[in-house]
Amino acid sequence: MKKWLIGITVLSLVAFGCLSYNMAQDETSPPATEKPVTPTPPTAVEPKPAEPPRSPDRSVGADETPPPKPEPSRATAPTGNPAPLTELKIGVVNIQDVFQKYKKTKEYEERLQKDKDKEMRAIGALEDKIKTLLDEIGQLDATSNLRRENEQELERLKAEREYRVKSWNKFIKSKVDEQTAKLYKDIREAIGIYAQENNYALVFKTEPMISETETEDSTEKINLRAVLYHHKSLDITEAIIKLLNRE
Repeated sequence: MKKWLIGITVLSLVAFGCLSYNMAQDETSPPATEKPVTPTPPTAVEPKPAEPPRSPDRSVGADETPPPKPEPSRATAPTGNPAPLTELKIGVVNIQDVFQKYKKTKEYEERLQKDKDKEMRAIGALEDKIKTLLDEIGQLDATSNLRRENEQELERLKAEREYRVKSWNKFIKSKVDEQTAKLYKDIREAIGIYAQENNYALVFKTEPMISETETEDSTEKINLRAVLYHHKSLDITEAIIKLLNRE
């Protein structure tokens, strides 16, 4: 009985000692603090930093892609230079036909004809006087003073007629050359305008065909001919005439 009580007492002391030791350990060690649970904020999408401006002399490396160029607005896009010709468009013009049908050529010929008629009347009057003096001289005595006077007057009238004819020929040649240059300038400008508006790359001059019966200056005309053959669809002569007479 005493042994049983002693055993219980020993077990109680051991248990009490263990309990006291655990309590002492709890009192000396700091209490564990519970970490608060912080909710994870949503990941924000950071904006991509802007690319610094490229230096003008900086070349694009092999591993670097140049930024795309912005497309210009359709309303403000510059037209730039016209596109190159995709085909060689050629035209031919009969210059002689254009000269004849150009209204300014007819106006010039009418003015020139008036001047010519006036000069021809003056020369015709001299020729009438010459003819009259010749008749009078033929009826006079070879030794008479009147005959000598008429002969002197006849020489003067012949000299005047020759001078007027030469002067007129020189004048008419100068006027024709001057007016022809003006008309040709108008024709060249009209051809240039028509060619640019219709995308012609080349325009050649053609001449009318030489007939078999035409022998005067035929060799010269053959040597001056630049185009020996052309399809009729290339002929823009009538278009040039309309453009000239429209103004």
